[in-house]
Amino acid sequence: MDEWSGDLARHSPTVGRVLGRLLISLTLVLILPAAAHAAIAPGWSPAGTMSEPRTRHAAVQLDDGRVLVAGGTTASNAPLTSADLFDPVTRTWSRAAPLAFGDHDLRLAKLGDGRVLAVGFGGSVQVYDPRTNGWRRLADVAAFDAPVLVPLVNGKALLAGGFSSAAARLFDPATDTWSSGGTMPHEHNGAQAAPLPNGRVLVHGGMGSSSPIGDSSIYNATSNTWESAKNQGIARFAHGLAALGNGNVVAVGGYEDAFGQLTNVDVFDPLSNTWTGGAPTLSERRDGSALSLANGRVMVLGGHRSDGIKLPGAELSDAAGTSWWSGGLMAVPRTSPAALTLTDGRVLITGGQDGETAFRTAELWTPTTAIASLDDLVAFGAPTVGSATSSALGIINVGAEPLVVGDLSLSGAHAQDFAVSRTRCQGLLQPGSRCWLDLTFKPSAAGQREALLTYAANTTTGTYTLALRATGTALPTIAPLIPQPDGDGDGVPDAIDRCLALTGSAPRQGCPIGVLADPSISYRRVKGGIRVVSYYVKATSGARVTVTCSKGCKRTTTKGKGAKRVRITRLDGKRLVNGSKITITASMPGRLTTTVTDSITRGRRVEGRPRCVPVGC
Repeated sequence: MDEWSGDLARHSPTVGRVLGRLLISLTLVLILPAAAHAAIAPGWSPAGTMSEPRTRHAAVQLDDGRVLVAGGTTASNAPLTSADLFDPVTRTWSRAAPLAFGDHDLRLAKLGDGRVLAVGFGGSVQVYDPRTNGWRRLADVAAFDAPVLVPLVNGKALLAGGFSSAAARLFDPATDTWSSGGTMPHEHNGAQAAPLPNGRVLVHGGMGSSSPIGDSSIYNATSNTWESAKNQGIARFAHGLAALGNGNVVAVGGYEDAFGQLTNVDVFDPLSNTWTGGAPTLSERRDGSALSLANGRVMVLGGHRSDGIKLPGAELSDAAGTSWWSGGLMAVPRTSPAALTLTDGRVLITGGQDGETAFRTAELWTPTTAIASLDDLVAFGAPTVGSATSSALGIINVGAEPLVVGDLSLSGAHAQDFAVSRTRCQGLLQPGSRCWLDLTFKPSAAGQREALLTYAANTTTGTYTLALRATGTALPTIAPLIPQPDGDGDGVPDAIDRCLALTGSAPRQGCPIGVLADPSISYRRVKGGIRVVSYYVKATSGARVTVTCSKGCKRTTTKGKGAKRVRITRLDGKRLVNGSKITITASMPGRLTTTVTDSITRGRRVEGRPRCVPVGC
């Protein structure tokens, strides 16, 4: 085997892709943080082991969130038929059905119907159905050797290039058949591919007839046509290619001749179809991976240097690909691994090898961010024994990376009386965004009830533990056959009805719920205060909304429009000095009036909490 074909056989292309009457009270007290839960520990952490060691394999995330890892070879180049499934929530592995046919340098692409297409180095084709955990082999395609296999936005898959080939084919999951995908303007063997805006695909680099090339071919799925980039990037093979959040693509690492590996970075602009030079990476590397991250940046990881030194470290780019810094160290260096960005923003790397040793281990990388604050006092209504009331705990991401909240648990003497849900705090919480942990208290007996709420986040603190203490008292016993006055007819006797002129439920002491009043603001900090760019209020449809300022603006009255925000134009451009207050009052017949007061402090807007009288909103 000559040097170039040997490199090609060892290389596996990769594609880069967060509760009043004092009958009941509930207090949450922030306790010193404990160690971070393993599932959301920032940085690199172990992620279990696969069924056997593998390298030059492939991985793809399924629609249900699990990751399918399949194929590859042993360290001695023997093809594997085994496949594994990884659950990112529990960080556990299980066996998947074995491949119908073992083929090294397997490529995987998730199809629009949720199945996975697998194409081997020798042209074998098979499809995995996660609903049945089974593989079905299809007719082979022409021996493409080392093509790229790319999922398209239309649900199909594109197979392009290979040894001395510019041909491309399209796989249609509706019929499980192939059709022509046109002809690329350049031959690409062992190339890399990355998505472009509008559903296009960039195929770049790889081997030409005898050496690495810097040519690029761009596929348009709408017209099923190809075009060439207007200029060449650096010739590179065994490199990485990944899209930035701004739509540009970076080409990193690899080598351009038999001896020289690259730190050079090229940046492709899809608007002009041109390459320009970017900031170099910290280290040369080949046979690693390049991945697009949830924050629009790129990570490169794995691989080795020209002197044979394997690289355990990862690197991170900025959002424009103009600078690089360390992304931390993995437990082991991995050449020819399979790595991918998960939908929750974490990165999973599996297998790979170091010399003659292939790995069965996997690792997870979790970005580190920060939580600005959380409500440490939550006011609930007054449920009787056996009835429930609820509130929510707000969490704000003030860091620079996406926030992941999870590992919620309740413990303690009366944990059964409390419930917590993360329905409104799932997935990625982007910087500056807020989510809610919904809390429910349903006392099973009168007296004080206690529990501990614990959740984890990808912050330096890691795990947050809060003490929940509540006291439940049943409503006074009403003597039988003695009518109790109920002036508003809501079923709550006047003696304990705190809203005699309004109808409400017993858990709310005869009071209705409040009106939605949710202000938002865009502003610029100025000397001694802020200048408002825009101010909006989201309020219950039909509610009368009044906006007043302690100083600096005129009173505004408008009506709520439900989910649609209403702009308070009288605040546009207003300068509000420190100490100013903006008060929003929302009212409507049959509901409690809700008041929210924002304040301007130290050049920042401090958001007020909704308040209702005589009980909580």
